[in-house]
Amino acid sequence: MSLRFSENRDLWDTVTVELGTRPMSDVSQPLRQPEKVGFDHLADDVFGLSLRGLRTIKDAFLRPAVFFATAREPDWERRYTPSVRLFTSLILLILALRFLWAGPGTVIEETFANQMQILAERYHPIFGTRESLDKIINTYFLIYPGAVVTTILVISLATFIWGKGTSWGARVRLFFAAMIPNATLSIVMVSFMGLVPPSFMLATVIVPMFVNFTIDSLTIIRGLKPVFSLPSRIWRGVLFALLSFLSLTLASLVSSIGAGFILGKSVEYELQQRSESAAPSESEAPSVPIQETSE
Repeated sequence: MSLRFSENRDLWDTVTVELGTRPMSDVSQPLRQPEKVGFDHLADDVFGLSLRGLRTIKDAFLRPAVFFATAREPDWERRYTPSVRLFTSLILLILALRFLWAGPGTVIEETFANQMQILAERYHPIFGTRESLDKIINTYFLIYPGAVVTTILVISLATFIWGKGTSWGARVRLFFAAMIPNATLSIVMVSFMGLVPPSFMLATVIVPMFVNFTIDSLTIIRGLKPVFSLPSRIWRGVLFALLSFLSLTLASLVSSIGAGFILGKSVEYELQQRSESAAPSESEAPSVPIQETSE
């Protein structure tokens, strides 16, 4: 059996396979040209979010019904970035911009500092140090991405607002897909949080909460338009917004508890080391002369 390639100036355009001296086919079959690496692929290499991801975000805002319908397809019709991956990337992007909204003098740092001051007064002054404050903030944001994805995953499995016959995998996809507008707007909102003085702490909580609740509700109302009537879509949208708020709140709570536990163990270990280094060893203990008693 021999294999012969016909060459031209581009590449091998055709391949003719011959068995002995008799060709298997008299018609040369053209090879499929490989896809050229373009800006989309380069952006995916550099940023992790390709232009397909940007198109996914755009349609999540402008055409949620089409986006939801495509989420039910196994391969997303090769049109969109999978919702779980995109949502996770948006959360990581928010945390990457932490220096804008959780740096020194911001509302977030002030909130953690107040909590640490309470711990310092109640338990030990070491909790009031700058080192302890930085440690609990860094630990919190280290735990948060995994906590928020896990919490949403669990809640999405128990959410049945998408219609009959929706598989558990589609429920997970749709839940994350519906939260993409929320996550995208959060990037914009947190970018301005660093400009808000700590005295407006209440506003930084209420305003984002109202915006996220509205966006979540409208995304479901518009996204399920081909499936349900308007009254049915309204209560489903409100329910989803509540579940979205619950998932983010639980993720924050889990991250706070985890960060507090890790900090507590760290402080306990540090205090133990201080105690051991301060206590004189047995060999360094001063000797007491034995007084002889006369009989």
